[in-house]
Amino acid sequence: MSEILEGAAPSQAPSAAPPPSAAPDAPNPVLELMTPLAALALVALFTGRVLAPALKGVSVGTGKLVYTVALTGDVSSQVFAFMGMMTAMVAVLAAARSRLPLGVRLVVLALGGFAVIPTVWALHQPVNDVSAALIAVSAGVLALVVVPSALRAPFARTPGVVIGLVALGGLVRLGAVGLAFQSGQPRFGYLGAAAREVATAALLCDAAAVAVALLWVSQRSRAARPGKLTSPVTLVILAVALGCTRQALAGQPFDAPGIDVLFWRAATHLRSVPEAALPLGFRVFISFLAPLVAVGALVVKDPLGARLGAAVALALAARGAVEMPPCALMLIIAALGTALTASDGRSLWAALDRSAPPGDRR
Repeated sequence: MSEILEGAAPSQAPSAAPPPSAAPDAPNPVLELMTPLAALALVALFTGRVLAPALKGVSVGTGKLVYTVALTGDVSSQVFAFMGMMTAMVAVLAAARSRLPLGVRLVVLALGGFAVIPTVWALHQPVNDVSAALIAVSAGVLALVVVPSALRAPFARTPGVVIGLVALGGLVRLGAVGLAFQSGQPRFGYLGAAAREVATAALLCDAAAVAVALLWVSQRSRAARPGKLTSPVTLVILAVALGCTRQALAGQPFDAPGIDVLFWRAATHLRSVPEAALPLGFRVFISFLAPLVAVGALVVKDPLGARLGAAVALALAARGAVEMPPCALMLIIAALGTALTASDGRSLWAALDRSAPPGDRR
């Protein structure tokens, strides 16, 4: 019996369980849901926020089309609001149990509750101005606190910069909104000019976020097509944005063609308020470029960039409207998803495997 046990001992040693530190990270449901959630957010943005209100009264005989688009926007918005609320809650809990610094986890728990809980009422009725401001401030500060953790990972650095700029632009824009409200008082009329200047700073933050995201999409597109000096996706995005801007600017006159009026109304719904003290053409161009870059970030294929591309798409979709509960959820999920991806061991190994020579990859 002792000889049998002695002979069996060496064969059992290799099958011993690896130490807990060597075990792979368990799949995170938040990271798995980010891509379909970003796609749903873009559908809700294009149909519910832009096309549905822009199509009304543009042309005769489009009643059925307007109804279909409006119904699609309402359904997609409600579905995203519910799924986004649940995903944001799971993301907050996942971040609280993650490897993020203790101070960051405490901030996420505190501000995450302030930003997510009011969205429960937003599913049934609009939130008041105070609640909307609280949601926007909580989401913006949470994103700015979480972003430095994402910047530590080189592969998540650029998406982290995009999210940080969008969050900063949202907070600055809230200051412009407050000044604009105060300027309505007889004694504070002089604050109107200050509101436009602050809104200009917010739009410049948004423009920087869109530019960085566009460069990131271009880099990922060229990486997927070695040997190409230019990115076809980037060229298409810029061409479409310029074309939409031209059509929108042509739709300002009262007797403009219906298609031009449609683009002008779409730009109006995409632009943030208060208006910045910048040329109108630039403001319209950024309003069209941001959602197009979001689509590009979601479409471009990359072994590691699927989650990060979804985070960039969510952040750009939330640009300029963080006080809206669905947009606040987009920013929270983008920030926490990027931070969790940066701290995920599988993402690190995927980045190392991608940077290795082709012959050395697994």
